[in-house]
Amino acid sequence: ERGNEMGKLYIAYGSNLNKAAMRSRCPDAKSRGKFFLTRARLVFRGVADVEYHPTEKGPCGLWEISRSDERVLDSYEGVASGMYWKYEGVVLKYEGEKRKALIYLMNSDGIYPPSAGYAETIRRGYKDFNLDESFLDDAIERSFDKCPDEQTEARRARQKADPRHRRLVKMPSAVEAKRRELLT
Repeated sequence: ERGNEMGKLYIAYGSNLNKAAMRSRCPDAKSRGKFFLTRARLVFRGVADVEYHPTEKGPCGLWEISRSDERVLDSYEGVASGMYWKYEGVVLKYEGEKRKALIYLMNSDGIYPPSAGYAETIRRGYKDFNLDESFLDDAIERSFDKCPDEQTEARRARQKADPRHRRLVKMPSAVEAKRRELLT
């Protein structure tokens, strides 16, 4: 399918950092290392997203994918249902030349913690790409400042129906202590 042409570059920041999960979903995908998306940070809307932030950076993994992998990812990310949209205009330097890369971004802006199982899948991905887990911990902590929108509430209702995602990630102890302090 690829011949001499290079595959499409794809930027992962959530569950698709997990190499075992990605291998089962997208068997042609090749890991191409880690990098940081500038002026962006990881957030949770029940599931992972990145949002613009003027002073932060978001750790990501870079994959090279085939056209069939991209079709699988479109389905997995819910592009047809409107959950995520595809942006193919991220320009990065790869092997000495400027290349465009694909990233999926959410059509939602609500904030809500991820399920425990989903957070562990991402944590495994952070280990797979040797990323600093403090970025993940910070995003989880911020997610407890819940501000769900309609899409986030619908997503959480679906998660509650799935035994693998029913339980939310544990509230970080720093957030729990801060909330207890506010209540006293």
